[in-house]
Amino acid sequence: MKKFAEAINDELLKRNIILVKRPGHEVFRIDPALTIEKKQVEFFLNCMEEIISEMENI
Repeated sequence: MKKFAEAINDELLKRNIILVKRPGHEVFRIDPALTIEKKQVEFFLNCMEEIISEMENI
């Protein structure tokens, strides 16, 4: 069974979001570009919400 962070990372990649997981830890470090737009942040947060909701139902 995949670890929680690894499973989230895989699902984000399916949605064309690249996020780096810290090696050896179940932690994500989110470092958006300084020019990130509100719609991009909202897209990311919506994706995270969907993924976590789907994982809770498994």
